[in-house]
Amino acid sequence: MTLNFGKLLFPRLQPDQRRREMRILLFALLAGLAIASAVALAMLLLARTKLR
Repeated sequence: MTLNFGKLLFPRLQPDQRRREMRILLFALLAGLAIASAVALAMLLLARTKLR
């Protein structure tokens, strides 16, 4: 038995709508992670240059 997060998160939607919502959610999470890592990298680089 496979774990289907789409069915857990959106139990009343049709399968094609569930896949679309999961794809949007995944892309939003990945974009947020990329932006957060870019901000953290910029903060680290700025802190490193101010210490010198």
